[in-house]
Amino acid sequence: MEKLDLVQPIRTILDGFNYAIWSQEMSSFLKGRKLWRIVTEDIPKPTQLKDEEDGKFWERLEDWDSRNHQILNYLDT
Repeated sequence: MEKLDLVQPIRTILDGFNYAIWSQEMSSFLKGRKLWRIVTEDIPKPTQLKDEEDGKFWERLEDWDSRNHQILNYLDT
């Protein structure tokens, strides 16, 4: 069973003056959770492939959307 992160992802809270430190910590945190490539759009939001069944497409889209919302939640903490 995967352990859920119930704590703040990084120690530095973005305050407008510490962006360089915060962004370095956040990118490292997201890379460690295999989410960084969604932020950089190396893993774009899926589009349905030609001849792809709707169910397979919706499954891929749901997986991507879940990971994208994980990122948003981490940014909001």
